[in-house]
Amino acid sequence: EQEIRAVDPDGDHLFIVKTCGPGEFPRVEGEGEASGTYRWRARGPSASYLVTFLAEDEWGAKTYGFWEIRVLVPPRVDGGRVVLHPGESTTLWVYAEDPDSASLELTPGSQEGIELEVVGEEPVRDYEDFGQGGRIYQLRVRVGEGVAPGSYEIPLVVTDPDGLTGEAVLVVEVTASRI
Repeated sequence: EQEIRAVDPDGDHLFIVKTCGPGEFPRVEGEGEASGTYRWRARGPSASYLVTFLAEDEWGAKTYGFWEIRVLVPPRVDGGRVVLHPGESTTLWVYAEDPDSASLELTPGSQEGIELEVVGEEPVRDYEDFGQGGRIYQLRVRVGEGVAPGSYEIPLVVTDPDGLTGEAVLVVEVTASRI
């Protein structure tokens, strides 16, 4: 929701209407000024929308107001699965993307006895050319000697510059120690 307001400097009767763009805005009128509430709820990701309003007084003097609405899209990260014995380590690649941001930050969660760290990061494609900020992260996973066999889920959180987050899970399957 957003309040839309127009003021006539001469105090003339005026009205405001929405001329294009998504959402609802009923025609409003007033003496010297008019205001109303614009309402719209985004129904999915898209880059941006332009909404245009017209304010016109009783003598035909008019002005247009333009409002660009940018719908923010949260980033997405893919999880993964590794199988390790206690004392072993491996590396894997994880993909993350955000269609409206060029930079991302991946933060792995923690699990006692299992070390997980980001050891590499590369862009997948050029954001300027493709309009999408995809990155691949290299993760190193090490299972400590005393970790019991079982399945452990470690969260992977990716954050974009707008503060939006996406989450996935890295499953670490720990098998019995080698004899």
